Amino acid sequence: MLSLEKVLIDTGSASTLLNADIVGKIDMIPEKDDVVDTIRGVGGVEYVYTKSVDAVIIGEAIVKNFQVEIGSMDYGMDIHGIIVGGDIYDAKASFVIFSISIGDREPSLTMSGKICCRK
Repeated sequence: MLSLEKVLIDTGSASTLLNADIVGKIDMIPEKDDVVDTIRGVGGVEYVYTKSVDAVIIGEAIVKNFQVEIGSMDYGMDIHGIIVGGDIYDAKASFVIFSISIGDREPSLTMSGKICCRK
């Protein structure tokens, strides 16, 4: 199992994208049968490969047989993944933010919330 700590929550994302360097630590590497695709976003164009994972666990939600895209994610910041894209919504999971606080002295944002699965 791999835990990702630096993850961007992007509700406008079309899919979940994971950093190839991070998932490479558990030998999740490109294989000849993987689908290679091109994604486009604000940061430009990136080539990714697609993998299916047994499950993605976010809080209390478990989404099984989940498809992720894996790419270099060279965006100029240390980020492990972009998650909660349209594919999470398709899997009947939702993210509810119930608390946001912004620090007074240093720019910091703390979000606490809960993931729940829709029935």
